[in-house]
Amino acid sequence: MFLHLEPSRPPSDVMVTTSTPDSLEVKWQPPPTNYINGIITKYIITCTHIDAGQSPRKTIEVPGDILHKTINGLSKGANYSIRVCAVTTAGQGPFSASVIGRVRTQPTGGK
Repeated sequence: MFLHLEPSRPPSDVMVTTSTPDSLEVKWQPPPTNYINGIITKYIITCTHIDAGQSPRKTIEVPGDILHKTINGLSKGANYSIRVCAVTTAGQGPFSASVIGRVRTQPTGGK
């Protein structure tokens, strides 16, 4: 029987890569099994443009069985702070530490 609690640890191994001049690819692993406290229904990703001062933050939701997301519509060459949290039916767990991703200035293989 599962306890009906929110996750008590954030997702682990959050990684950010880029291959286009307007997107970042975010990948992660679920929180450690003993700290999930139920079934993960979704993940929430925050993406903050850290070069733009008070720029609004994007919040993206991903189904609980998906462990990656491409965030499109970003500024070429810009730095973004990415955080991920897990959510169960009982609530939202803590966010991961920020991982900084820099969007490419040219497509992969571009000149």
